[in-house]
Amino acid sequence: MIEYYDFDLPAAVTRGLRFLVRRNNPTELNGANLEKVRKACQDNKTNRGVYVICWGRLAMYVGKADALFHRLDQHQKKLSGRVGIPMNEIGFKAILLHKNWSTSANENLLIETLKKLGQCEWNGMGFGPKDTGGKRDDSKPSPFDLKYPINHEIQLVHLPNSISVPDLVKALKKDLPFLFRHDKSLSPPKKASTETPTVLSLPKSRKAWQLIKFLTTHLGETWQATRFPNKITLYPKKSAFDSALEIFP
Repeated sequence: MIEYYDFDLPAAVTRGLRFLVRRNNPTELNGANLEKVRKACQDNKTNRGVYVICWGRLAMYVGKADALFHRLDQHQKKLSGRVGIPMNEIGFKAILLHKNWSTSANENLLIETLKKLGQCEWNGMGFGPKDTGGKRDDSKPSPFDLKYPINHEIQLVHLPNSISVPDLVKALKKDLPFLFRHDKSLSPPKKASTETPTVLSLPKSRKAWQLIKFLTTHLGETWQATRFPNKITLYPKKSAFDSALEIFP
């Protein structure tokens, strides 16, 4: 005989996530706690999960991920580079799912329920999407980017006093907690080169936007740095952007 077995996985996961939202205290979203998430994924041999980003005890964003640690790490980096968001007040709650399960939580149902309670403000504000690519540099900024623009004055104190152009660009790309898009010619060469790279003596100010303007001046008059609500770009051409906050020079 054939027997019918019905198990509503999305409903079960949604109930579990709702339990987390209502009962558990958030865990601070920082490097030490993210390392615990990475280890839990490793120990349980699964990377899938659903999560809630919180501000204090208020749920701000509900999401799901096939790579839970990496997604939370992306969120932590993004939020740490925004104006008006105190990272010591940002936390998370998460459910790790068995590798055979999909992250099929009924997000819309939970988000709808939480929005009625005045929560999940960042869902639908453009917080979650990733980089859209260089062809959309002048796309309209999301409500999240307008409310919480990048902190362009963030300090890069670890940089040495003297550094080559490729190494400076690499450091900016790696360490800035927001998108820095630049022309490929500035990237370190993939193959060994006999040319000696130009070494710059950095100014005392190590604020991100000041460093990028300093680099732009060195590169020459054809280059342009543009600061947007959500990113900074550096290209060897002059362009006008409706959504730009500042263009240099």
